[in-house]
Order: sequence, then C-alpha cells, then structure tokens
Amino acid sequence: MSLARFFAVGLSLLAAGSAWACPVCGAATDTKGTYQAMTLVMSALPLLAIGAIIAWVAMRVRRAAREEQAELATR
Repeated sequence: MSLARFFAVGLSLLAAGSAWACPVCGAATDTKGTYQAMTLVMSALPLLAIGAIIAWVAMRVRRAAREEQAELATR
C-alpha cells in the first residue's frame, strides 16, 4: 500500500467520526434553528463575497483617480 493511499484511508476514517459530531447529521432532535441559520449563512456568503470584490474594485478605481488628479496637479 502506498503512503498516499494509507493517508487517504486514515483521513476518511477520521472524517467519518467527526460527522457524528454535527448536530444536523442526526445526533440532535431539534435541528430547525440550525437548518435556518445555515440557510442564511449559505445565502449571505456569496452575496458578501461579491460585494467585497465590488468594493475592492471601486476602492482601487477611486485611488487611481486620486493619484491621476494629483499627478495632473503637479504638472
């Protein structure tokens, strides 16, 4: 058995044990709040990521415009 295969088998065995710790996976009986919270997180995360990228681009454009104005003022 190769070393990579050995580690893959070991990791899959460890991952299976950690799945039982998840309250949504069946260990808890009242998971309604967990489902709702995770739905909100999964819905908001892409929107926040796209918003962060748009804000970063806008900030860079404003900075470039300020630098261009400063360069034109010094000429």
